[in-house]
Amino acid sequence: MTESGIKWPHDFAAVFRHAIPDQMLDTLCREASAIAECDNFWTTKEGVQNRLTQTVWEEVISSIHDSIVCNKLPKSWAGAEWWVQVYEPGKGLAFHFDKDEHAMKEKHQMIQPVLSSVLYLTGDCATERLGPTAVIDQQFDAEQGKAVPDSPGRTALIFPCRNNYVLFDGRLGHGVLGSSSKKPRMTMLINWWAEKPQDVNAIPAEVIKQHSLSSCATASHPHESSSNSKPASSGNGLPSDLQQLDLAPPLGNDTKSVSPHTSQAVEPGRHATAEVPNRRDQSQDSHQDKPEAEGAVLQSDGGVKTGAEDQEEAHQQLSSDQACHVTQLPESDAKAEQVQVPAISIAGWDESPVSVDDVLETYGLQLIGSSAVHAVAIDHNGFDLFPLDEENLEANAGSIVTAAAFIPVGLVSDQSDSESQDSTCSEVGQ
Repeated sequence: MTESGIKWPHDFAAVFRHAIPDQMLDTLCREASAIAECDNFWTTKEGVQNRLTQTVWEEVISSIHDSIVCNKLPKSWAGAEWWVQVYEPGKGLAFHFDKDEHAMKEKHQMIQPVLSSVLYLTGDCATERLGPTAVIDQQFDAEQGKAVPDSPGRTALIFPCRNNYVLFDGRLGHGVLGSSSKKPRMTMLINWWAEKPQDVNAIPAEVIKQHSLSSCATASHPHESSSNSKPASSGNGLPSDLQQLDLAPPLGNDTKSVSPHTSQAVEPGRHATAEVPNRRDQSQDSHQDKPEAEGAVLQSDGGVKTGAEDQEEAHQQLSSDQACHVTQLPESDAKAEQVQVPAISIAGWDESPVSVDDVLETYGLQLIGSSAVHAVAIDHNGFDLFPLDEENLEANAGSIVTAAAFIPVGLVSDQSDSESQDSTCSEVGQ
């Protein structure tokens, strides 16, 4: 457990399968590209609990609340913020903190949700895996004005699988790792708040009309949208203005204090360049006897906590002994089941780069097939998590799934210093 009360690994990844009815999920997939172009929306606590919904998206929030989230929220929670992301194949997202963006911009205040969560609309285990959500052991320290620690030593990786849902503590830094997948990655993001974030409002009626969004009563009948209501496309079925972010440290000094990153060793926008052994050429090493992974699930009687000072009461109330309103669900609604998240460690391993895929393989955890893992919690003390650059991806083409590796702390920094010295010597010699 951290000083802030966040439990490892329980509060980093609570994963549930069959989160919502398939009929709802099909509707979300049809409408995801349109919603991805819109702003974040807000649904009140009353609306969630009493299913006062205009769209299937809001009904999904109510369904997830009743079957999964209800006993993990404080009595005083305010509502849910939600939005949609659609990424081009293989792309990742920079590490960041979920926060009240308006409060940060206008008042430089870091106000964070009680819980952050992701509903995966796409992803399968049978053929290829999409880039995982990476939740890291890093929080924002208001006194220091930066993310701490500088080099997080623990990470939970959650691999997208259609209709899976993951919850984690809203204070934790997180991002998306790239992958070798050729398929788009579609997710619905839901943040659960103790207080309503500023400048986030209910979905307007004109947006619903513009994109011909389905209501619960019409979810099973796709709308035939006119050409005017179809979102602009980039030619591959994705919104043309979709912003893709590489997984890298934050750019510029103005964001450094509010965006977590895995190490100070890498310059802004720079990928790790340490060579990662080609998996196809690796021989059996000292880890050939596969160690056993410990299982971990978020206990139903221990919720995740919020770290904002004005949310301290909520921080103390996250337990199942509180009263909460639960709407009776149809039988088809209550299918969600929590899955075990194996906890493994590479702390103490030889100080050489190792790919994420190789770490999982060492522990006998599969990424493809009927026994594929949905998520894994990794203690990597002494190693930083870095995305692989294009050169490494090409060198491992066809054999790598997750475009990331664990690099010994300081290795990239040492290489950068050496390159800098060589450059200086060369200039002096001229």
